[in-house]
Amino acid sequence: MKNILIICGAEKTGNAGGRYNRSLAGAAVRTLRGDFQVESTHIENGYDIEGEQAKLKRADCVIYQFPVFWFNCPSSLKRYFDQVFEHGVLYERRVPYGTGGLMKGKHYLLSTTWNAPEAAFGDMTTFYQGRSVDEALISIHQANRYVGMTPLRSFAAYDVITDPNYEATEARWVAHLRAVLSADVAAA
Repeated sequence: MKNILIICGAEKTGNAGGRYNRSLAGAAVRTLRGDFQVESTHIENGYDIEGEQAKLKRADCVIYQFPVFWFNCPSSLKRYFDQVFEHGVLYERRVPYGTGGLMKGKHYLLSTTWNAPEAAFGDMTTFYQGRSVDEALISIHQANRYVGMTPLRSFAAYDVITDPNYEATEARWVAHLRAVLSADVAAA
């Protein structure tokens, strides 16, 4: 694995200014540059659809950095999927359904920020009814699976509005990147 694409889905809406996610995307670039070829896209700055498709095709791993808004990705990231994940470019129709991904052999990693506390996940008595972060984001996982990509271990930051503690989150994020994208994975 040599080429990494970081897609930042930070958005300014309501009480979210996007700085936390932009900062985590920047930390990923700084951490990975030198060991990998790193490209990035900040959706809020606009993008060229064909250019993004070319970046995705070059990438061995795509890192999505985004806040969770109303239990899903921001609308701009959803629009990115709708526009960039094009038939004949990243997937084709095959039987059985979902087996026509043209991005096989590539990986993706979700890095998300939540205002939900970590304790809200994995416990049947809490809001998410025992679901993990990955189970809560099944639509994003399925979109990437549909185009043929394989997930790497996700990262989540919790309580980012009520208890931001950015420095600790960045340290965990950098350690996560180094562990998940280690030399063993990089050689794959």
